[in-house]
Amino acid sequence: MLVYRIVSKQYSKDLKGTGAGLYGGRWNPVGTPLLYTAQHRSLALCEMMVNLDKVHIKQDYDLIAINIPDRLAIKKVTSRQLPASWNEKRMDAETQFIGKKFVDTGKYIGMEVPSIVIPEESNFLFNPMHADFKKIKIVDQKKFIFDERLF
Repeated sequence: MLVYRIVSKQYSKDLKGTGAGLYGGRWNPVGTPLLYTAQHRSLALCEMMVNLDKVHIKQDYDLIAINIPDRLAIKKVTSRQLPASWNEKRMDAETQFIGKKFVDTGKYIGMEVPSIVIPEESNFLFNPMHADFKKIKIVDQKKFIFDERLF
């Protein structure tokens, strides 16, 4: 399976979830690293756009394709399994707890969750602490240029 990220060029080789660990995110509290990826390139763009301010548009970004070997176990979480507040705009402690528990348990390398931006599509979160994480590889990396009509 291929998953995608759009990231600042300076972080394009970092698959360890460093930024998420430092700042926290929807699915992880500060101190819990987690690699956020999207099911499709277009979803990666949508996810980036909702978190990007126009000041950062001029930075250099890369579109990264990451290969996840099919034999690696990924836990699927549906919206019905999530708390009612899972898709609110602000980050929620309940969803952060779900991500922390996922990382701490270490049973799965990945967790599939619905996207808030496009609920019919998925984001994939990966545990950089998992023993099989080294099997995840970047298979394509190219400069990403935002189409200014998006803004």
